[in-house]
This record gives sequence, structure tokens and C-alpha cells, in this order.
Amino acid sequence: MCSLLLAWQAVDDAPIILAANRDESYDRPATGPRLLTADPRVLAPVDQTAGGTWVGVNEHGLVVAIANRDSNIDGERSRGQLVRDLLGTDTADEARTFLASLLGEHRYAGFHLLVVDPSDAFYVTWDGSVDGHELSTGVHVLDNQGLDEAADIPRTIRGDLEPGPGETADGWLERAIAQLRSHEHDICRHGDDFGTVSSTTIAIRTDNGPRIDIGHASGPPCEHPFKYTSLDSHT
Repeated sequence: MCSLLLAWQAVDDAPIILAANRDESYDRPATGPRLLTADPRVLAPVDQTAGGTWVGVNEHGLVVAIANRDSNIDGERSRGQLVRDLLGTDTADEARTFLASLLGEHRYAGFHLLVVDPSDAFYVTWDGSVDGHELSTGVHVLDNQGLDEAADIPRTIRGDLEPGPGETADGWLERAIAQLRSHEHDICRHGDDFGTVSSTTIAIRTDNGPRIDIGHASGPPCEHPFKYTSLDSHT
């Protein structure tokens, strides 16, 4: 069960903050965030089996993240490749149009998808047909069951992550990472063959000039430290 925690237009110094755990089979290798393309510059971890990604950001401040959805449809193309394709667009609105084209051209297994830029955000779930809506400002949670009330992540977590008065991006991200490391609600998982294999954070910051910070733990975040890199933003 992948878990994604999002603060969109919720704190003053960062219109987007995303914190996500990836749950996967231990024998499916992946690399940490690297530059995938130069125009636009895209920074994302890479699934070495299919070559796609589950979360990433580009220089325009567009963030795309996906979680698998149980469904009865098979896909002939990796869902991670869909994420890579969408990260090649400049805005969430462009990604919205491109997504419709991609779903018409290829077959994908079920998924839940978040597409967010500093001024526009939407959610789509796919199981052979599209169901989606615009996101409201604030805190959202996503897992393999769906978004917010549909997710298995307890509602208390979403409430606990509501920003306090004057809270900064660093403060919110620290609290979100604490949730990613927690075993109380099975967000950080340790199974025999399957569990939390990495964790990624993305922050689109507006303090001291626009920039993008991405952090990555190369194993379960309760055991592995986050390493950070930055990308100049053209937002």
C-alpha cells in the first residue's frame, strides 16, 4: 500500500509539499532521484524493471504521483511510463489534456493519480474508465484505495497534518516524515517479501527565490536517512 501525503497551497512558503512511501516487492530494483530529461528538466526515482517512476517533479513545479489500484483490467504499458510522460508537460492543465490522449492510446492497469502545480491540482482514478475531480486547497492523503475519505489511511492523520498558524514548509515536512516512519497505521511496512522500499519528499519552495527540494530515503524511512538535492524552479 503506497502512501502519499500532500499539502497544496496550505503553507505560505511552499505551495506544494509531497511526502510518499513506496511499497513494493523487495526483488524489484529502483534507483533514487536523478535527472531523467533535460527539456524540461525532470527529477524522479526510476523503477529499473519497467523504466518508469511513481513520483517526480519538473523544473516548472509540476508534480505527478501515482498509486496502484486493484482492478480487473490489465495494462500493456507501465503506469510508471505514464507518470514520466506527464512530467514532460509544463502545467497541470497541459497534463490533464495529455492524460486523456494517453488513456485513449494505451491500456493501463488501474491506478490513482495526483497531478499538481502551484496553481492547479487534480486527481484521477482509472479502472477502465476515468473518475476525477479538482483538488481543494489543504491537506490530502492517497493510498491504493483512493483519496482522502476513500483511503485506508486513517482520517486522524489528515487532521493531524493540518498546518498550524504560521507553520513553515520545514515544520510540516518534519511532521509528514514522522507519519511516513510510523508503524502505528501500517504506513511504513515490513513484510517478508513486500514492504516499504523507499520514501520520497518534494517541496516547491517560494522563500529565498523559487526552488525545488527533493529528498529520498533508499529504504524504509524508519531505518534510512533522507538525502536531499535541489533543482532551480522556473515557476
